[in-house]
Amino acid sequence: MRLVLVACVFALALGACDGSSSQTGSTTSTTTGSTGTPAGPCPTFHGTTARAASVGPRPIGFLTDATAGVAGCLDQVMFSFRSLGNGTPPGYVVEYKDPPFSDGDPPREFSLDGAAFLSVTIAPAASFDVTQEDHPRTYFGNLLLQYDDHHHLVLVRKFDDALGTVRWVIALDGKRPFVVDSAADPTRITVYIG
Repeated sequence: MRLVLVACVFALALGACDGSSSQTGSTTSTTTGSTGTPAGPCPTFHGTTARAASVGPRPIGFLTDATAGVAGCLDQVMFSFRSLGNGTPPGYVVEYKDPPFSDGDPPREFSLDGAAFLSVTIAPAASFDVTQEDHPRTYFGNLLLQYDDHHHLVLVRKFDDALGTVRWVIALDGKRPFVVDSAADPTRITVYIG
């Protein structure tokens, strides 16, 4: 029941921002942490700055696309997947982390432009199909996402996959409340930033 209430509240908040209240596909969202307060140019948006997570048994998802831009008064970063299950998206952990960040093999540290950083870890997931012998790539997009319009995004960067996870960092102009939505048809995980 609580999950349905969270999904309804999210739908109303998003609809108030972009002028529509329709959603496609089935939506599930699990957020841990406290609810934030309205702020900035999106006064009806109630996100959080606390860690958000969706856990439990999930089928592996193969990353196929990633986009960033605006959705009304919110910034939106969406990760699309091909699921080996019934369309259920993989799990996620989204939380603010401090730099420096490390990536590659051997690991190397680097810094990113921005004042606050949302770390996005999605699992079980991969950017290549581990079920096939030659492990073909499933994600052919950019490591740095391109977007035209945005409110608070500075950049969105993909890290190398590691131990059954797909990893990204969303750099922002400051610490902002966010909501994570996961849905099927199509399989996706979306981070909305207010």
